[in-house]
Amino acid sequence: MRYRFGTILLALLAVLLSFGCREERLTTGVHRLSFSADTLRLDTLYTRLSSATARVAVYNRSKEYIRIEAVTLEQSEPKAFRVNVDGRAGTAFSDIRIPAGDSIFVFVEATFPEGASDLPEQETALLRFRSGAITDSVRIEAWRLNTDHATALVVSRDTLLEGTRPLYIRDSIVVARGATLRMAPGAHLLMADAARISVSGNIVAEGTPEAPILIEGVRRDNLVTDVNYRLIPGQWEEIRFHSSGSASSLKNVIIRNGRGGIITEAEQLNLSACRVSNMKGSALTVRSGAATVINSELSNTWASTLRVEGADCHIYYSTLCNAYLFDIRQGTALSIGKNKAGKPGELVAEACVIDGSMTDEFYCDEVSKATFTDCWLRTATQLPGTVKASLPPDSLFLHMGRDVKKDKYDFVYDFRPLPKAPFAAQPATPHKPDADRYGVPRGAVTAWGAYEPVAEPKRYIGYAR
Repeated sequence: MRYRFGTILLALLAVLLSFGCREERLTTGVHRLSFSADTLRLDTLYTRLSSATARVAVYNRSKEYIRIEAVTLEQSEPKAFRVNVDGRAGTAFSDIRIPAGDSIFVFVEATFPEGASDLPEQETALLRFRSGAITDSVRIEAWRLNTDHATALVVSRDTLLEGTRPLYIRDSIVVARGATLRMAPGAHLLMADAARISVSGNIVAEGTPEAPILIEGVRRDNLVTDVNYRLIPGQWEEIRFHSSGSASSLKNVIIRNGRGGIITEAEQLNLSACRVSNMKGSALTVRSGAATVINSELSNTWASTLRVEGADCHIYYSTLCNAYLFDIRQGTALSIGKNKAGKPGELVAEACVIDGSMTDEFYCDEVSKATFTDCWLRTATQLPGTVKASLPPDSLFLHMGRDVKKDKYDFVYDFRPLPKAPFAAQPATPHKPDADRYGVPRGAVTAWGAYEPVAEPKRYIGYAR
């Protein structure tokens, strides 16, 4: 009996060993690897700033064990791309084994030094996988853009910020009292997480429809598939105009994905053909002094999009629209109230579109005042000088954060009105600008809000700028 039992144990051990040997023997080079992508794109990378981590999966879809004899990274820019293959970092790897039906991950990052040109330059690399006689490859692509860096920028005298390179701000821009910071067309500010702009003097920013000035967060990767960080709020702090400022003006400036938006206590702030959007707080808060907003878009904020607190604000041919989706909203598209000292706010609005996803997008306290002339307003009660919004926003604007055909949110918004919108063709009013925010000419009959109407395309592509 003992003999038989021992014989059985030896037999079982031999079977187990044979399976192990058989698995090793089945390792061949005749089966091809499969990849989750044949090209890995890292988008635009600013020099001296590391990319987010991208990944590609490597699959063994065969019924046999595959041994990858070598993985090599070939790149024209030394040390620009970095890879990690199945937990190992380097540029060359050997003897990587993938069991039948299993997979491994390859992680890729990049940091580019400054290039020879200030124009975008494509950088590529190739990951080669050799298994026996078969060699597979994955192409890696990115665009390098030369970028200037500053921890803090203190403007103590009149200064011009050129538009030749993006400027990465780690901490803050401070414009001292009595100084003016001028921004040329195409200027581009990349703001780090805690970065802000503090203005005790003045800013004069003069963009054009073709070369707007852009102030935004620095990230260019995707939060999730198909949702880029350019669409995500809360990535940097705010722009604050202090009471010591006299007259700042922003024209053709895009400000997006911050927390506080613009907060002004200056004597006068003028916004013309601007877009302030995707804010974790408000887009524009007027706390004292005065502000004039013309031909501009203020949109998609967690708090009230335009807040007038004990100040004077005039808005003409502007679009205030709030369809914020990233959290439970805490404010209306337009809010008017007194400040901490009890001074009431006052608003004058002409030919504006004030809309959003709430049934009532307007709030005014008991002591403040709002005067409307020819405005589209989504509110519970129709007010003098307004047309009460009754149609759903989806039927009025070009794109409202959702791909209808795919039945999925894409968080892209384009508040240009469709031709069928009731406010898309109205007689011009006294403050009509010559062109809309995109530079499209306006005639004697024009649209209320910041944009002339546009026909709905068969398929909407791209980010609104």
